[in-house]
Amino acid sequence: MKTISKKTSICMFILAILFVSVQRTNAVVIVTASAPVDELGQTWALANIVDNSIYSVGLVFGHLDNTPEWIKFDLGASTTIAEIKLNPWLDKGIDQNPNPLCFPKDFVLQYSNDNNNWTDIPGQTYTNYTCVLTPTSSDQIFRLLSPINARYIRVYTTAYNLDSGGNPWLSLAEFNTTAVITSLESMKSNNFGFICYPNPVSNSLTIKTLFGIESEMTIRDIKGSIVKQNKFNGNQTLDVSNYISGVYFIEVKDQSSNSKKLFIKE
Repeated sequence: MKTISKKTSICMFILAILFVSVQRTNAVVIVTASAPVDELGQTWALANIVDNSIYSVGLVFGHLDNTPEWIKFDLGASTTIAEIKLNPWLDKGIDQNPNPLCFPKDFVLQYSNDNNNWTDIPGQTYTNYTCVLTPTSSDQIFRLLSPINARYIRVYTTAYNLDSGGNPWLSLAEFNTTAVITSLESMKSNNFGFICYPNPVSNSLTIKTLFGIESEMTIRDIKGSIVKQNKFNGNQTLDVSNYISGVYFIEVKDQSSNSKKLFIKE
């Protein structure tokens, strides 16, 4: 049976203090769209997308020529987001199995903090997207490569699925986000410039920066002593098999940011 040493216990306590927890946002979300009416001037209830019910739906009239339309979510305040959840509008066909209707076909998830300048979220551009349903959930989970800081999220759609009548729609039944909360104020604004995995680690540790630019990395042990320091181009794998078991801190700097994380060597 494997016992936990006093040193490991201290390391685990430190990890608990710095642990990044994940929780669902519960603030009031305001929904708007580029074209919240159809060709007949009918307004559809976009608020249905944030009413915590997958059985109500918000609709935007799309275009057969794939003219872009979007649905935008105002979270009320800048939030650090780790994932985005969208639910499709479901209809039961003849076989009584739920079928997703008019979920975005080609789209990109975007974010903004000023409601004016929009940025594509890295790794969140989709073509011919197909909803995957389970017997218990219609959640479409979009986990971000690295958390983002944003007040506004936008589903920017450039191709649409058709309803049974051949009409293009952009429809969503529900929207939610997973927010990242840290217990250290100093880590809130600069903790997400890179990722490292696996964590805990035994042999090889991979470090990737968000934008793949030249950076300087420094690893320190629990006493603050430098264990390794080098420059890399956004992606490297380190052999840590000879590191003493415990907590280590990684700092990655580039020309515009300085990010810090920790990992545990088993």
